[in-house]
Amino acid sequence: MVFADPNQLNKQSSPADSAFRMGKMKAGQGDFAGAITHYEYAINEDPQHHQAFAAGGEAFVKLKQYLPAADCFACAIKIKPDSLYYKRRFIFAVEGFKLTQHNDNIADIALKCLTTPNLNHMDLRTLWMSYLELNKDFSKLCDAASRGDYTQFKTQCAAFNDQSFIVDDLFIEGLKRIVVPNMRFEKCLTALRRSLLEMKINISAKHQKRLKAALAHYCHRVDYIFNITDDEQTLLDNCKDQLLKACYARPKTSTGDEQTDALLITQAQELTKIADNIEAIVPIKNNISKNVQAMYEAYPYPRWGSFDEHIKDEGIEGALIGKEAQILVAGCGTGQEAIELAHVFPNAKILAIDLSRQSLAYGIYKANALGIKNITFKHGDILALGTLEALKGKFDYIASSGVLHHMQDPLEGWRVLETLLKPRGLMRIALYSEIAREGIAQARTAIKSHDLKPNDNDIRYFRKNAQTLVGSETQAYLQKFRDYYYMPECCDLIFHVQEHRFTLPQIENALDTLGLDFLKFYLPVDDLQAYNEEFPNDNLARNLKNWDNFEHNNPRTFISMYRFWCRKS
Repeated sequence: MVFADPNQLNKQSSPADSAFRMGKMKAGQGDFAGAITHYEYAINEDPQHHQAFAAGGEAFVKLKQYLPAADCFACAIKIKPDSLYYKRRFIFAVEGFKLTQHNDNIADIALKCLTTPNLNHMDLRTLWMSYLELNKDFSKLCDAASRGDYTQFKTQCAAFNDQSFIVDDLFIEGLKRIVVPNMRFEKCLTALRRSLLEMKINISAKHQKRLKAALAHYCHRVDYIFNITDDEQTLLDNCKDQLLKACYARPKTSTGDEQTDALLITQAQELTKIADNIEAIVPIKNNISKNVQAMYEAYPYPRWGSFDEHIKDEGIEGALIGKEAQILVAGCGTGQEAIELAHVFPNAKILAIDLSRQSLAYGIYKANALGIKNITFKHGDILALGTLEALKGKFDYIASSGVLHHMQDPLEGWRVLETLLKPRGLMRIALYSEIAREGIAQARTAIKSHDLKPNDNDIRYFRKNAQTLVGSETQAYLQKFRDYYYMPECCDLIFHVQEHRFTLPQIENALDTLGLDFLKFYLPVDDLQAYNEEFPNDNLARNLKNWDNFEHNNPRTFISMYRFWCRKS
């Protein structure tokens, strides 16, 4: 290995610090391999140099070598365990990474991250699942549940003891904070819950309590979407174990576990108080809006844990940085988008409006917990905002994601938003794709034909019988959606009381009608590169006719909606 030449090092500082600075210089020049050489020298000189470990991690990220990057961040965390930044970078490095063999260093840091609040624990999902899959007992348990072989599942559970994976700290802490959108895993947890109810798991009382509490957290996060058998319901009706019952429904009395009570009881009480005191900005008079409101009061969507801290596109949104911009989030739901914008644009003044008091309450609760002060949450209907003269032409930026397509007349709602935008103001819109949501449309047709309603029992019934109701192909299509694994999200996905879907020609016509200029789609880099290769003459990727052709050839491109920016002419 070739290290930095000590003769080049600044003699007024330590060799480690000098090598570190030279590594930073190399990284700044784009020579990341050379930078790593200098960081290694720094670490050899000073094994506690956490900055060198972290900088090495960044260099490996640039080289797309994510396992050594994760190892570097893990070392930095061991030296400076309170660093949220290092933990965030570790999570970034391991996102989507699968362990193929045991790595105690990675597992240890993953556990530290899981027990640290205000991190995006969901990005540890793939790593966590791969760690579990390395355990043969876990894999066998999932296989039995997936086959529907509950007898075999119970037999395996009966063989567990206090050394089994089921009491492993990483399994328990992950269960509290990670949701896995995978039917095999869901079936495993559903059977595990049943085994606990039937007292078929042979572990100590202390570990039983930890497992029940962790499972109660998981079931709460998915809003109790798991199927319940008639036999379970009979046992549940006679069950006195409040912590175990919290795995089936939100408890009304103490579970005997402080952390579970805080999440499932205290938080619910706080949200109710907040919802009762939210001010209205305009009334809700439209009948469709009232129906949509009722659905979201029952199913506030989504119950999120973390948010994207980075600007979506600096070229589009960067001009707002540092300015006291007026921003409207029209249809803010549970506040995630509003809080993202408040974090990225701390000098902005943000007005966030939604139909649902329960959704707004969650947004206010999260904003308070995160210390975010530049958002005003109000209750009301977007359709009525046009009656407020003070709002006309007020906003520099309007974000309305996944909202307009739930209105009686989406163009009417979009027209209202256009009147609130300043000349040359920016707008971020997200709308459902007709092409990408073909399977959703089939599910909605089946739901309507069987007279299923947006309630817990009917949502569970559909998921249990989806193969019969829509066929195996559409069932497999639905199971690819993250939203399919949470009760509110599943309701929003296929049981919504009002939905429109769009084509790109329809969007192009709407933009022309409203005097809005299309700017850019928010898409993964791979999709944008594929488009550029197919249409090299459209340098700005703004030709919607080309995009329409591209979508027909790649029908899953906009599976997460058409997300795009436009500007007022």
